[in-house]
Amino acid sequence: MYKPLFHFSSLTFPFSTHQTLHIIKVRLKWLTSCRDLWAW
Repeated sequence: MYKPLFHFSSLTFPFSTHQTLHIIKVRLKWLTSCRDLWAW
């Protein structure tokens, strides 16, 4: 019972990490664009 669950989590782990990194990148881009707007 534990083996398939572990296998499933290990399969979805890289995807979730990629998703998180993408979200962080988007947030950073949004923050920097807002900062640029405030700068001028």
